[in-house]
This record gives sequence, C-alpha cells and structure tokens, in this order.
Amino acid sequence: MDVFKSITAGLTEALEDSQSTAPKLKRRIITVVPLKEYEPAEIKSIRNSTGYSQKLFADYMGVSVKTIEAWECGTNHPNGTALRLLSMMENNKNFVDYVKTYDDEDIMDFLVTIKDAMKQSIIDGLNTTEVIPGKLNLERKAHYFYKQYLANKELNTLLYSYALAASEQNASGNVIVTAPTCGSAGVLPGVFFAMQDFYGYSDEMILEALAVAGLVGVLVKRNGSVSGAEVGCQGEVGVACAMAAAAVAFLKGGSLRQIEYAAEIGLEHHLGMTCDPAYGYVQIPCIERNAMGAQRAVDAANYALLTDGEHHVTFDQIVKIMDETGRDLMDKYRETSKGGIAQLFFTC
Repeated sequence: MDVFKSITAGLTEALEDSQSTAPKLKRRIITVVPLKEYEPAEIKSIRNSTGYSQKLFADYMGVSVKTIEAWECGTNHPNGTALRLLSMMENNKNFVDYVKTYDDEDIMDFLVTIKDAMKQSIIDGLNTTEVIPGKLNLERKAHYFYKQYLANKELNTLLYSYALAASEQNASGNVIVTAPTCGSAGVLPGVFFAMQDFYGYSDEMILEALAVAGLVGVLVKRNGSVSGAEVGCQGEVGVACAMAAAAVAFLKGGSLRQIEYAAEIGLEHHLGMTCDPAYGYVQIPCIERNAMGAQRAVDAANYALLTDGEHHVTFDQIVKIMDETGRDLMDKYRETSKGGIAQLFFTC
C-alpha cells in the first residue's frame, strides 16, 4: 500500500508540474546531426566538383590515394571525420556554416553572451589580488604576469596572464564559462582574447572562432567525455586545448583539414593526463595547466598550419583513444585526490 501511495503521489506531483504556469528553466540542446553515408558515385562526383585529382583529393582528406580509389569503387567506405569533410564539401560549407545550419537559430547571439562572460572573467581576474580561498593560501599570479606583458609585449606572456586570470576566477568561486569544464575554464578565454588583443581580430571573428571551438567540444562530449572523474584531465584541459587549437587555426585562415589537424594535435598530446587536484581544490595543478594548455593550443595550430593538413590519426580516432585511455586510468588519477600530485598534500 505504501508503494502504491508513493507512486500515486509522484504521478500527481508530475501532473501538477506539467500544468504549472511557473517559468521553466531555459535549456539549450545541441544536436550533432548523423552523418550521411556516401555512395561511390557520390564521392567521385564531390571530388570532380573540386577539380582535384585523386592524389590532390587524398592529400586534402588526409588519406592515401588507394583509400580514395577504394571509396570510389565501393570496396571501402569513409567514416568519422572523412564523412564530415565530404558533407561540408558537398554543401560548400565551412565549420561556422555547419554550426549556423544545425544549431539553434540564435546560436550566434548566444555566443555573444559566452564571449562577454569570458572576457569579463579575464577583466575581473586581472584586477584582483586577493588570495584564492582554501587551505593552500594560493596567491594570484595573473595581474603580475600582465604587468610583465605590458613591459615585454610578448604573446606568450599575454596568453599566460589571460588564462591565469579566468582560471583564478574559477578557483575563487566566481563567474566563468565552462569550456568545456570549470577546471579548464581559462584555456579558451586566454587564447581568444590574447589573439584578439595581440593581432586585432574583430569581435565577429572571435564569435566565429567560438563556434568552431564549440563544435569540437560537442563532438568530444558526444563521442567521448569531458569529465575529469571519468577520463582524467585529458578530458578537461586536453579537450579545451583541442577546442582552442581549432579556433586559432580557423582565425589564421586554415583549411578544414588543417583546423581538424590542429584539434587532433591539441588532444593527442594530452593523452594520459591525470586529474589529481591538491585537497580537491581546482588550484594546484589546475590553474597552471590552463596557462600551459593555452600555449599548447597556439603551438598545435601553428604546427598544423605549417603542413598541408595531411596526417594519419583523425580527430574522431583520437577522441575514442582518449576516452579509452581515461577509463583505463586508476581511480586515484580521476579527480579523487588520492594520487599523483594530490598525494604531496596528504595530511594525517
């Protein structure tokens, strides 16, 4: 009888809630549209529309000529990133067009809110000198690094100061943008606004770069994980680095393949990174990792842009490997503060 009453009460409460006129929380649902499967004749038609030979098309797609031949005769089939590139080529779209087409109609307006919040976290972080809350008594460094930037005018110093500012704001419980998590909240703001202030990119370009970064983040969240508790810090700072690397490659005029390569590099070279915060605070080593992640993102983009975009490990593949690697990590290396750097701060 008690079970029956409990079920009845639950159903009644659900009915009342559905009929309530109280304002509902706004939710944003992002959907990754399933990729179209291409027939051999369609692949050949797409290649012919570009005017590329099989060799040039193979270089662009980052695969071998034999792979292109196999696709066009039907003995093998493209998947993952290759399908996404084919879809964009078929529709003459870039990554920004893809986001505008398949996300909500107001996505770019939403990104204005995101951009402004990121920028504000940097401004507030640079103008604060208070000690970060917690038993570590960690002093902020962002304002000190920024003073050095004003003296040396080096991009690296600006990257560090901006990434530190946003990350220190997170560590102090202030407003930040999860990108893709709180623990990695300094990477993207640091990169976007350092690039804007150093090179003069417009707000519109930064918004489009945000769209590219967001697409990368959504792909990882759908096909892997961005949770430190599930896959370690490779899923947090590693993914943030991949997102920022793709954005930088986009800002610098990279091709679709170069942008994808930049993201792949950013994530690949964070494989195995543990999540081991001291005392459970998102401070040591997290804050410093954000600054390093921002620098690595720019390096990954610059490296990819020196190539023609051809590479042997796709972004989709590295996401799968990251997810497998993370879930194989011992529990003490996944946000439990039981191992790694965290054990240096154990107390009796």
